[in-house]
Amino acid sequence: MFLIYGTRSARIKKYTDNHSRCESCKNFDLDVEVYRSYYHVYYIPFVPIGEKTAFIRCNHCGEPGQSGTLLQHYEKSARTPFYLFTIPILILMFIATMVYANFNQQKEKVLLVANPLVGDVYGMRKEDNNNVSYFFLRVSGINGDTVIFQHSNLEYGQFVSGFNEEDFFVKDDEFYFLKPALKQMLEKDNINSVYRNYDGYQGFNRIK
Repeated sequence: MFLIYGTRSARIKKYTDNHSRCESCKNFDLDVEVYRSYYHVYYIPFVPIGEKTAFIRCNHCGEPGQSGTLLQHYEKSARTPFYLFTIPILILMFIATMVYANFNQQKEKVLLVANPLVGDVYGMRKEDNNNVSYFFLRVSGINGDTVIFQHSNLEYGQFVSGFNEEDFFVKDDEFYFLKPALKQMLEKDNINSVYRNYDGYQGFNRIK
């Protein structure tokens, strides 16, 4: 993969100074520009580098330069814009979005487990002697606080979000759990996910 990176310079502030006098023609009409270098990846600003640099030019005579004190004043006054931190900001926004989405997903999962419906599919995680396996349970009936499940035919060695082509729910293989037990299973991370209104490609409609 070809990576484009390097440094560039951006003008971060522009001023017109009518209070300081040009050292050449003595007019009060100075143009001030402040620049700062930044590191980029694919020309997207990553992080500022180095110090800010001010340039002063007289709009009357065109002569550049000014006293060091005035240059330092504008270099100190000019704030580095947020866009020079574009990549870190995008990364933080992505992380915040993922955290927020995960929070909502966990909140929704709690609500679904507390209010099961026939057809809900639970992605389950089982750990036995440090061996972890995954399988699915499908809600086939509800009787008060008792939830009836059908077990998937296969178990998986890693997390999956749907059946493979050979898997299905076993019609006569039923399990019974009370709602409080399901809540405890969720708290212990035995219930990884809950699917409702799922798509056909996941295979959860296959019952034999």
